[in-house]
Amino acid sequence: MESKWLFSYSQNERFQLASVIEGNGQIKTADGTSLIKKGDHFILPFDLGEFEIKGNLELIVSHP
Repeated sequence: MESKWLFSYSQNERFQLASVIEGNGQIKTADGTSLIKKGDHFILPFDLGEFEIKGNLELIVSHP
């Protein structure tokens, strides 16, 4: 997969809501790697810790 960008982050909010609005990629956490694509929605919980999002995609991320 050719990567447009790589995003690394340590989760410190109560939670975050993410929606993939364009493209595809993957999210890598301590538990493993999951493929994500346009139309996918997921929650980033507080105890997620560090994670990476990699790929050619656009996200909307919101938090309380």
